[in-house]
Amino acid sequence: PAAAAKENKGGSYTITVNGTAYNVTSGPAGDNMNVTVNGTAYNVSFGPAGAAPAAASAPVASAAPAASVAVSAGEAVKAPVAGTLLKQCLSNGASVTKGQTVIIIESMKMELEVKAPCDGTISYSVASGTQVANGQVLAQIGKAASPVAPLAAPVAAKAASPAAPSAPSGAGKVVKAPVAGVLLRTAVSEGASVGANDTIIIIESMKMELEIKAGAAGKVHFLVGAGAQIANGQAVAEIG
Repeated sequence: PAAAAKENKGGSYTITVNGTAYNVTSGPAGDNMNVTVNGTAYNVSFGPAGAAPAAASAPVASAAPAASVAVSAGEAVKAPVAGTLLKQCLSNGASVTKGQTVIIIESMKMELEVKAPCDGTISYSVASGTQVANGQVLAQIGKAASPVAPLAAPVAAKAASPAAPSAPSGAGKVVKAPVAGVLLRTAVSEGASVGANDTIIIIESMKMELEIKAGAAGKVHFLVGAGAQIANGQAVAEIG
């Protein structure tokens, strides 16, 4: 009787399943028995030999696993026993540390915690509610792939500022602007020989294009560059 009483007290044990150790504490034996596995408490019921076990509830359909997050080669997280993947403890792509619980597996009516084997980013490959085999890969832990840096936006080239106007040398005939406006373009190249009636400059004023003649024969020297704002009567070229 004393021995029987000792057996009914329960106790603490370490149970190793496929190389994974579990700390188990049981209460006094009876039709109902409290059992704690790795800190999680369970109530275990016993029936007479030969009695049909209670029908297991149908697994709840789970959502499809989240899209995988690209990770570099890392370590696989494997199922230590066959059972049902009850819960993913983290979101897909979350950062984890070594020893952190990442998955809960239900096996033989016990919930077993699966730990991360290393630090990194987790990518689950099996959805909750799935039956898993012993040793099956459930997730990968590795470093997250570095995103490709976006290309820098091209820097708009600054428009070249028109050259500052030059002063006439006084050695030739000065050509002056008849109105204020913008020197739109030159009609001949610098140093070209021109006649008195040749157009040498086009000015834009009040949305009209005005031609400026050389006024004398000779070689043209421009005093103002294209795009420059010019005043009425300003020297824009010299014919020498």
